[in-house]
Amino acid sequence: MHLEPLDQGTFLFPPATYTGIADYVNFWTTVPISDGVLANITAGYAEMIRLQLIAASVTWGHKYDAEHHKELHTGSDEKKIEVRKKRDGAHMVFVEEWHESHPRRIKPNIARSIARAGQLYFFHTSLSDEDSSEEARR
Repeated sequence: MHLEPLDQGTFLFPPATYTGIADYVNFWTTVPISDGVLANITAGYAEMIRLQLIAASVTWGHKYDAEHHKELHTGSDEKKIEVRKKRDGAHMVFVEEWHESHPRRIKPNIARSIARAGQLYFFHTSLSDEDSSEEARR
């Protein structure tokens, strides 16, 4: 028995096939996206950025500590406290500069466009080889 899909698909459960590239693009540019899906996308992005910042900060910390090893580990307790405050300040500068190329969040007014672009890319393998080639030429 072969079951044919009866609906037109949703954002999370799109059609298995498309009649052509125009049908594919039309679907992804017009399919409704629920606020719940958009909230999940924006929360997921924020969490991904948080984890990436942690990893980048660890790398930054290893490099900074290696470059400033002597001053971080020698001298009086007061001097070590001063040096660690300087390190904390340098880390805050690093974080702000890092966020210039890694935004903290997806702005609500562009979340829908980002979601559509992501799905257009992710599901491109559902296009026929001919339609995929046509899209690659564009």
